Amino acid sequence: MLSLVDVSKSKENSEREKAYWNSFHCQNRIISSKNRIYGKYCKNRFCTVCSAIRKAEIINRYYPILQTWEEP
Repeated sequence: MLSLVDVSKSKENSEREKAYWNSFHCQNRIISSKNRIYGKYCKNRFCTVCSAIRKAEIINRYYPILQTWEEP
């Protein structure tokens, strides 16, 4: 992610640079309460943590439909 920040600095794209820094700091502060972990996600498409969460949500949304198929 730091390499992407450097590229966006060289191209003077401040909006993209802010998004890369946001992804770099994704989940840097985690709060634990009642055996659960909470954190603030950046929700950027190029963040590996947020992409994995988004992918899992999509799979869970389509899973009931796929279960009805004989050979998915």
